[in-house]
Amino acid sequence: MLKKSLIISALCIALVAAGLFFERDKLNTHANSNKAVFTGVNLSCNQCENRMDQALSKIIGIKEYKMNPAEKTVTVTFDHNVMKAEWIENSLKSAGFNPKGIEY
Repeated sequence: MLKKSLIISALCIALVAAGLFFERDKLNTHANSNKAVFTGVNLSCNQCENRMDQALSKIIGIKEYKMNPAEKTVTVTFDHNVMKAEWIENSLKSAGFNPKGIEY
C-alpha cells in the first residue's frame, strides 16, 4: 500500500511539474503575435537597406517585411509557429544591425 501511495505521489508531482513547464510558454504575451516592428534601425543608405534585405530574406518563417528608413523601422510579419521576434532580433544583430526595441 505504501508503494502504491509513493507511485501515485510521484505521478502527481510529475504532472504538476509538467504543467508548470508548459504553462511557462503561455506567460509570454507575445507568443502568438505574428507581426513585430523593430525600431531604431539604421537604414540611412542603400547599402544598409540591401544588407537588411539580405538578412531578412535568409530567416526562416518570415512571410513579409517592410523597411521604413525615414522612421528607422522594419515591420516583419512571420509565422509564430516556427519563429519568434526575439530570434529575428538576434539575427539582425548578427547582421550588424542593432534594433533599439520591438513593438508588437
